[in-house]
Amino acid sequence: MNRILFERDEPHALERGDSRFNHIATVLKSRPGDTLLTGIVDGPKGTATIQEMSSDRIVLSCEFDRPEEPGPAELTCMLGHPRPIVLKRILKDLTTVGVNTIIVTGTELGEKSYLSSNLWRPSGMRRFLVDGASQAGFTRLPVVQREYTVRRAIDRAISDTPDADLLLLDTQPDAVPLDRWNANSPRVIYACGSERGWSENERELFAAAGFQAASMGPRILRTETAAVAGGLFLALKAAAVAARNGSI
Repeated sequence: MNRILFERDEPHALERGDSRFNHIATVLKSRPGDTLLTGIVDGPKGTATIQEMSSDRIVLSCEFDRPEEPGPAELTCMLGHPRPIVLKRILKDLTTVGVNTIIVTGTELGEKSYLSSNLWRPSGMRRFLVDGASQAGFTRLPVVQREYTVRRAIDRAISDTPDADLLLLDTQPDAVPLDRWNANSPRVIYACGSERGWSENERELFAAAGFQAASMGPRILRTETAAVAGGLFLALKAAAVAARNGSI
């Protein structure tokens, strides 16, 4: 937790049992008068000074004076819906990496009941996104969307992010090694399958939409490993393109 985040209308007082209270008191071992990094979720960054601190309550005086600047890369992860417990970890880590949009889609080989899990209830996944942003020291949360089919997910991603590089992380024999892939745009849409991968029909849909198959090597990776490692690599590639184009 590298930045203490508050919701926009939340009081700046933390009670015992709040993970932020525990982090300040037991991990940071802070004392009254100490200064912490803080911010408003999807808002500005700032600092906070501990005004009062007891065994049950911490009161902070906050000043939010720096807007969160958008990153140089615009990254969309299209994710085959994994098990909900796995999705929780992926949401947190993709937020930390800096993915802007996460489109979670049903797949032909995936479990259909995942799409109606408790995570999709209002605020069901928000705390995992906030945890990821707090870990990164940023305030902005990604937009998370749900689609029931790969076709609809592809249409939505391309419509929302035109002129993006399109990559399908897969193990096809003709897939280009990801480290040899040349980025052309600071915007990237990459697709990562769930535990059972993509069907041949879905691979054909990706190919028809212009996605290039890219491989992360011969090892079989967990969904969360592929999604996060691929996202970090592609974010760096896209940022390099932005720098080359003079947009940062």
